[in-house]
Amino acid sequence: MGRLANLKRGGDAGIHKDDKNNGSLEPLGISTQQAADMGGIGTSTVKRSKKVLAEGSNDLIDAVDKGEVSVKKAASVVNLPKSQQLEAAG
Repeated sequence: MGRLANLKRGGDAGIHKDDKNNGSLEPLGISTQQAADMGGIGTSTVKRSKKVLAEGSNDLIDAVDKGEVSVKKAASVVNLPKSQQLEAAG
């Protein structure tokens, strides 16, 4: 739930990889829509955040947490090799 509490509208939708669920909402019994409503964000941001947490490098996730890279941009590069993700998002 910590990740959801930090999601914000716009470029700084902080996500944190310290959650044991690795970004998954299902063990919490929370739908994507509920998570979006709780965070005051769109469902697209929730889906992108989950994708970044599941497929992103630690460096990319840290950059999103710090507000250096938007969730949208990070989600667009997670299909690259982890070693290239941060540079591609920059």
